[in-house]
Amino acid sequence: MKCGARLRYWLYCVSSAMMNFSNFYFWVCISLLAYSMGASPLQLGIIQATSATITTTTSPFLGMLSDKLRPHWMVRASSLMFAAACAVLLLVSGINVWLYVLAVILSGLTSATYWPTVQATVAKEVDKNNVNRDMSRFAVFWSVGKSVGYMIAGYIFQYAGGKYSLAVPAAVAGSIMFWYPFGANTGDSKLPKELAELPGHHYLKLDEEPVMAINESGPRLSLEERRSLEEARNHKEKEDCTQKVLDGTSGKELSDPKPEDSTQSEDTRRTKDASTQTNPDDYTMKPEIQEIVIDMKISQEEVQKSAEMKKLNSQFLPLVYMLNFCVYGILATLNSQLIHLIKEYNIHIGNLVSTEQYLGVFMCTLFSVQTVMFVIFGMTTAWLYRLWLMFLVEGVLVLCLWGIAFIPQAYAVLAFGVGIGACAAFAIQSSIIVSLRMSETAKGKFAGINETVVSSGSAILPLVAGGFASLEQASPKTPYATCGCVIALCGVAQGCWYIAQNVIERRRQAKAGAVNAPASKDEEAK
Repeated sequence: MKCGARLRYWLYCVSSAMMNFSNFYFWVCISLLAYSMGASPLQLGIIQATSATITTTTSPFLGMLSDKLRPHWMVRASSLMFAAACAVLLLVSGINVWLYVLAVILSGLTSATYWPTVQATVAKEVDKNNVNRDMSRFAVFWSVGKSVGYMIAGYIFQYAGGKYSLAVPAAVAGSIMFWYPFGANTGDSKLPKELAELPGHHYLKLDEEPVMAINESGPRLSLEERRSLEEARNHKEKEDCTQKVLDGTSGKELSDPKPEDSTQSEDTRRTKDASTQTNPDDYTMKPEIQEIVIDMKISQEEVQKSAEMKKLNSQFLPLVYMLNFCVYGILATLNSQLIHLIKEYNIHIGNLVSTEQYLGVFMCTLFSVQTVMFVIFGMTTAWLYRLWLMFLVEGVLVLCLWGIAFIPQAYAVLAFGVGIGACAAFAIQSSIIVSLRMSETAKGKFAGINETVVSSGSAILPLVAGGFASLEQASPKTPYATCGCVIALCGVAQGCWYIAQNVIERRRQAKAGAVNAPASKDEEAK
């Protein structure tokens, strides 16, 4: 389906909601089916880890592939793979719990293909001045899809024949391939990486010739506008050339160019070549370009601000990746292990929510709060790059996880889920925004790296927590106490990393100052 840029953006959002709805409906069914077959916490952890490992190992490559291929075909392929995963789970259900691995391998490939591709597509096509707002809205949609999928999965599973309820996520995800939009050809731009990454001027090239320089925060021309502009420029040059021929002023120049003097020395030719080279800063834009592009040059203050922002992104990227690794690991642990705590302590809410439905209600509550926080975070970026806020979020996570471990009561667990949802929104949004700000030309690559980080957490932490819970002296509370300790260690690691970065940076600046100081004194003496 072909449509305008803004409509495409909203369709991307809707598709993300539908994919997450299907994916987490699928995982509720896996937890309930596996528990009904007597799966241990370690087995549930292995199933979760298998899917996440597939996503971890393939996301970077598929993310880079989305920068080169047509993204809409990759999304359609992921939709088809997820429908196949539901079909496989339906066929192997009730035979052997280890056969569930076949279904979750396809599910992992779906996540590795879909999310880096769609996130990079959205980041490329949204307004560059409103990336935080549009990415927050995108996050709201997929978070709503996740919440609804968790909420209704338990009810449909209980009242619609168990494994046969998998037809719902298969149909929802499979429908995406029929209406997902054919996006703009963002991969056709030939802007060199070294020019695209400059903090100041950006020279857009067509036919290997500099055409314009634009402000990082100023107007950007679409590919269609640039092509129209180039066609107009070529047409005008052809008319000028034809007119010169008709006037007889350039016939000799066109048909018999002056040969280069072979007796010229090498130094003379080098001097001549150097004098005729075009300096991009001295390039004079044609009048028709000047009517479209304004503010060609930016001030030194803006250049410095852009460089400082890139440095800040590089400094905070490892910190937000550490936090997001742990947060996704916690969410995956809750998803795979909470069913044992619910059944062991008979956690339910009167006649309204049974033990089979409580897992979905808890996860829906968690992700509903996460959705609200995404809306709030989308209104401003004042919360971004705040180290104290990051440590506060980690402290709240530790308290909530240990609360679930030591107070396994229905309403208390829901309250702790509210805290986890708010903290998860901070971690997820920070990781996405900082990742996509790292590069203008390789957004798919960094989206893939981000997906690798979160998938690693989803693979490792449930496996570790499930392993501890399977020990002889362990209980269903063990996974959450373990996750709380991991978050505490994450905070310590972040603090050490931040201090080490500052020490290295101060030494580098001191060394640079020592090198430049003698040169300055020599210049003053001269």
